Amino acid sequence: MWENLVSNLDDLAAILNREPNTERAAEYLYRFKGKFDHDWRRNQLLESPADGIPLPPPRIHNLHPTGCTVTSTFLNFIFKAPERSPFPERADFQVKVTGTLALRSERHIQLEDHWRVDTHHYHDQEQQGTSNLPREPHPFIHFQRGGHAQDEFASEEGFVPGPSLDEQEGCAVWRGLMQTPGPRIPTLPMCPLIAIDFTIAQNDGSIWHALRNVPEYSQLIGKAQKRLWSPIFEALTDIEHQRRWIGTLLVRS
Repeated sequence: MWENLVSNLDDLAAILNREPNTERAAEYLYRFKGKFDHDWRRNQLLESPADGIPLPPPRIHNLHPTGCTVTSTFLNFIFKAPERSPFPERADFQVKVTGTLALRSERHIQLEDHWRVDTHHYHDQEQQGTSNLPREPHPFIHFQRGGHAQDEFASEEGFVPGPSLDEQEGCAVWRGLMQTPGPRIPTLPMCPLIAIDFTIAQNDGSIWHALRNVPEYSQLIGKAQKRLWSPIFEALTDIEHQRRWIGTLLVRS
């Protein structure tokens, strides 16, 4: 059932190449087509380049901090599918949004936002022993803010709020947005095609609607959703399947 996934990704690139706002995404998909083909034939794995696939950034609406400018969005993915199963073994997607904020002092602040859909490897941890299981519930496929990319960004020198503010004179009380690791919200898995469509939809509805009005695009995304999601919907009546997707949040036995 997965045999057409890589060729479908190539088909998607051809459609994205027609839209000026998604030409760069198409360029990256074309550039790494050989790698996608090789990795998929070898072990049914699709992994984006390290710097990610460039996608249209979020439109300027309800952004924080006030006055900031969004510059780019990059999507990284790792997708692995077992040969004889309709359910993905791994479906990780990390989105990074970059921006800047110009201050009156002519200084600039570099900004980043991060969110991801992550696969939790319960099977691997159970083999290692229950002591390695997470303290907080991690549904098998879950959405959450942040991730390793954000941890790396926040650890760099000059990150604020942080120790750098101690060197500044002026205001005695500073305010900032705080972000915790949770909540980890159960969600459906996404293959690379669905993840690209989903990210564009969340960032800029005008571009997304224009793409969805292209019959070939809608058909391609519809086939991807049916291939990945239909088996999951059909199996939701089974308690073991429910427990797999919801994880330790599920009380019913």
